[in-house]
Amino acid sequence: MPDSEQPKHVLRRVREALGLSRQKLSMLLGCSAVYIKKIESGATPMTEQFAVKLMRESGADLFQLIEDDGKVPRDLHGKPLTPSSRETTKLRTRKTTQKEVDARVKNLSLKIEIMLDAALLAPDSRFQNVVPAIYSSLSKIIKEFELEQYYRRIMNEYELDGKEGFGRFAFHRKGKTLANRKIRANRYAERAELFMEESAKKPSLPVPGPGLGNASETFVVSPRARAGARYPPHS
Repeated sequence: MPDSEQPKHVLRRVREALGLSRQKLSMLLGCSAVYIKKIESGATPMTEQFAVKLMRESGADLFQLIEDDGKVPRDLHGKPLTPSSRETTKLRTRKTTQKEVDARVKNLSLKIEIMLDAALLAPDSRFQNVVPAIYSSLSKIIKEFELEQYYRRIMNEYELDGKEGFGRFAFHRKGKTLANRKIRANRYAERAELFMEESAKKPSLPVPGPGLGNASETFVVSPRARAGARYPPHS
């Protein structure tokens, strides 16, 4: 198969969708243009850590970055990736409500419950290995997505102490009571208030796609205006 017919590596497809040269993308990701060229050519594999950083800086679908399915690059919402995807995703994330997060937590809780029950059905010691595997996966997510400082911040708010670190998630109450529901509700209320204050100060555009709960259906600022400064046209 001629080189022109070879499927392009996901990194190259993402870079072209953003209209960036290797040099400009390397500056954005804090690596060298040579390293990006090696990944695109297949000489060096894309690590999960690199994929996470690329996702954060572009709004690209993390699973597509890791799997490299050969399809057109898409954003975290399944739409074609564009220079404005990152800002769109950031704004949608900021508008996520406590109700939406609670729905996700409930869904994850059910899946973990079924997983543990399934492990107990197995006629061996699988359950004893599944539990630490879940802890290990949670620890990995915290580290890969660089959530340590935010994780510690919430633990301090709840007066919790992870004696055994992130790996075991062993919590010990330092106070007599744990009023986490009230603290959490206040945090979301402050977050929503800050978002509304900033929205009132900047021009807005309608948000494409489905509604997002009780959140305001507006962008804080035009993604096109921000993308123009962040991603200069690729010459």
